[in-house]
Amino acid sequence: GAFQRFFRKEGGYPKFKRRGDPIGLRETDVKCFSVDAANGRIRFPKVGWLRYRASRPIEGRAITATLRAEADGWYVSIACAFEPKALERGPKACGIDRGVANFAAFDTGQRIAPLDAHKRAVQCLRRYQRAVARKLEAAKVAAGIPKGKPFPKGFRLQPSNRLRKAQARVAKIHQGIARQRADFLHKLSTQIAREHALVCLEDLRVRSMSASAAGSQEAPGKRVRQKAGLNRSILDQGWTMFKDQLAYKLEWRDGVLVLVHPAYTSQRCHACAHTHADNRKGEVFRCRSCGHTDHADVNAAKNILAAGHAVLAGDGQALVEGEVQSGRPVKREPTEGVGHAA
Repeated sequence: GAFQRFFRKEGGYPKFKRRGDPIGLRETDVKCFSVDAANGRIRFPKVGWLRYRASRPIEGRAITATLRAEADGWYVSIACAFEPKALERGPKACGIDRGVANFAAFDTGQRIAPLDAHKRAVQCLRRYQRAVARKLEAAKVAAGIPKGKPFPKGFRLQPSNRLRKAQARVAKIHQGIARQRADFLHKLSTQIAREHALVCLEDLRVRSMSASAAGSQEAPGKRVRQKAGLNRSILDQGWTMFKDQLAYKLEWRDGVLVLVHPAYTSQRCHACAHTHADNRKGEVFRCRSCGHTDHADVNAAKNILAAGHAVLAGDGQALVEGEVQSGRPVKREPTEGVGHAA
């Protein structure tokens, strides 16, 4: 099994399950599980038949099944192989500037407000996180650990029922945040993919953008709390998830997602190409050279679309000064005849 794959150099060294790992199992051999869709049942080895409530009908032939535990119950995902339907490609092209004040600004002038799912739930989340912290401190005292001291290495806590319930509440809130964000991004990315054959985005390095500004003890950072708040807002948006969803949904429709270098897109005038840091003041863009005025994010989206066209024309560095990496179209290798149902 796993060790044979390791010795054949087809995979890494097998890792044994540990306490605290996500609970679940995955079957990739069709001989090891059975699906009775008519009666809403699925059978796993050593588990037997389980009833499930389908979110949608199963199409084609089931090839894998995954059973997993989440905060509010057990879920099963069934991947199926079927002949995909031909999807019509949209007629338009667009540039999109992703941000925090506006989740997405289009070159047409349309702006999409952010969902801010975590920000909406943060007060409730903090309340239950404090409850968990209080119960953990009580558990330390009960175990003979001085208050305020960390758990000793190797110590295994036996959580009380109240601690388990408080942790379950926190997990459910996080689950709700993730589901709201995924729903928002799926609906928006589906609409964009239906209407456009070409979508251009900035090639953002989210990990670098959301890095801590704390610095070190020798060289402490500046405006650490302000940067921490900005980092939370950036991570709350789900920019990378949005990009990934657009990539495969455009591929389904034979469309193209182009990532362009983000340098100076917010400082360059779309009308005359004059670039200066003072061109943008907050959300207002006013060119110091030609006087062109626009919403700053919309002006950036227009520059992103122009840079995307330049990439496709083979001149991806024409709109960016200095030594930079050229943009790249995102096109994945298609997997023929494979779909997913859950």
